[in-house]
Amino acid sequence: MPRHVILLFIIVTMLGTSHTMYGHSLSLFSHDELGADYEELGYIGTARFLPYLAIPLFIGLLLDRINPRYLLVLGILLYSIPLLLITSVTSPTEVIMFQFVIGSAHAFIWPPAQSILSQDRRNRRKYVGRFMMFFMIGLALGTMVGSVILDMTETNYRLLLQLAGAVVLSSIVLAILVHPRIRRAKHEMLDVKSFRKILHFPLTISLVLFSTACFSMLFTIYPPFVHDRGLESSHILLLFTIYGTVRVGTMSIVHYLHNHAHKLMILCASLISVGMSVTVFASSFMDFVFAMIPLGIGISLIYPLGLDEILSHIDRRLTNKMIGAFECLVGLGWITGPLVGGYATHIAAGYIVPDEAISAPYWLFLVIGIVLSILLLVSYKRLDVKRQNTYKDWEAYSDDA
Repeated sequence: MPRHVILLFIIVTMLGTSHTMYGHSLSLFSHDELGADYEELGYIGTARFLPYLAIPLFIGLLLDRINPRYLLVLGILLYSIPLLLITSVTSPTEVIMFQFVIGSAHAFIWPPAQSILSQDRRNRRKYVGRFMMFFMIGLALGTMVGSVILDMTETNYRLLLQLAGAVVLSSIVLAILVHPRIRRAKHEMLDVKSFRKILHFPLTISLVLFSTACFSMLFTIYPPFVHDRGLESSHILLLFTIYGTVRVGTMSIVHYLHNHAHKLMILCASLISVGMSVTVFASSFMDFVFAMIPLGIGISLIYPLGLDEILSHIDRRLTNKMIGAFECLVGLGWITGPLVGGYATHIAAGYIVPDEAISAPYWLFLVIGIVLSILLLVSYKRLDVKRQNTYKDWEAYSDDA
């Protein structure tokens, strides 16, 4: 395996560790210490993901002109500095500002890494799957480390956030060591219209948006929701450790499953719906564990399957632009999750008991998951009929011959 691929795996593991050390804790910190309500938590999550709506398109253009290593180093710097300065935060508004910078940095890290791994088309599926797997390992490590630190420091959220920044900052050394000549920069005409080609995959787009919205809601709205249902902070981080472990196991085998991509996409939408249905009735730690298992499997598979589905059906010269466009889809989903979650809770509180209103986002995503499952099943049956007709035509041609 090439050295730069191994270095990227280590970097993304450290990024994942930092991500969950601060991600879940920041929501709890904002809710418990700064007094942020669910609507403000939705804004905080939106600010974290808003830059991802546009910046990846810009990065996708730069990847054909600048060595992705430089963008990777810049992203790590932009990511770690706000976390190291988080002790100065005194209000939800300041958290929103820091989140916006961190979200911008994430957009500088992910597309360059995907571009580097996608250059080897023969091993792309394996590298992307392993890349996601190591990110999940980092996510699981982050929740475990965060849980231990919170127990040892009597729930010192500020210290935990600073340590999260130090973890990702230390990976900058490895980013510098990524070989600078892994690709040759090209100076081509900027073809912005080529981004439209991603619209040729409507169901894949819908599923990616759905899964990433669920993912971002889990990182922003879900921890306070679980906390209000009676779980302690350390137990919440343990819950996400289990979630991360499920995702690691799923990503370790994903590159063997691409030949059954369409069936798996139907399964993913159904599993997410199952997880949401368990969530709305959950009241104990084990209940939430049973919800996390199908959510972890369903959300994990969609990203690599969706990316490969698109990259496998476009011109190789458009790879970087499609990666940028795909990451923008991810950003749109990330924005939708906390925004819809916050507003759904706020609106539902005006019609039903507030304690029950916090379940409204999960009811909503449950319905969306069922609808998507049906649409994917119908489209799969149409493809199956088309294959059978093609086979019959071939048989008729063979008999005539």
